[in-house]
Amino acid sequence: MLHFGAISRFMNYAIVEGAMCERHLPFIFSSAAEHASLYRETDNEKLVRLGPHLVRFGEGEQFASRFLPTAWGQHWGIFICSEANTEQLLRHFRHFLIVSTEANRKLYFRFYDPRVLRRFLPTCTARQLETLFGPVDFFVTESREYKIATIFGMERGGLTVKEIDLASEMKSSDLPQIAARSQERDIQTIV
Repeated sequence: MLHFGAISRFMNYAIVEGAMCERHLPFIFSSAAEHASLYRETDNEKLVRLGPHLVRFGEGEQFASRFLPTAWGQHWGIFICSEANTEQLLRHFRHFLIVSTEANRKLYFRFYDPRVLRRFLPTCTARQLETLFGPVDFFVTESREYKIATIFGMERGGLTVKEIDLASEMKSSDLPQIAARSQERDIQTIV
């Protein structure tokens, strides 16, 4: 059994991909304090529905008790800890939806897929990390191993990576220590 209670209170946003969790979207949207498509206004309703959505969760336990156990391990999206408001995060993340290659070819960048973000972040320069993190304090993704949550942060221009075993009971009081430990350099720093 995985324990999501404490870590779910650490995260206040998610970016979920509608195509990966389409039948669960009504629950996600009804339990969210706010939600919006990362795609700007478009006439393509299917693209809006199946594309990435920024979801802010309120204080309720419904998210922790129902969404996380269902979503975890399914690559539905990434989780975020940020003090920014929804509009600020929408503006920030919309910049990364389409990227250009060196040959000027436009590509969709699925940074909200935990498998993509896990591989991409360690390859970033300090400047790229600053740009991608922007107002984000931490990204939380499922790890390759089902029971592990990976928390990505930044410290002194480098990427910090902390893995949390969700099979172990964690208390809310443990979470501020995550930030404190990153400052004490207990978290692996990749430069």
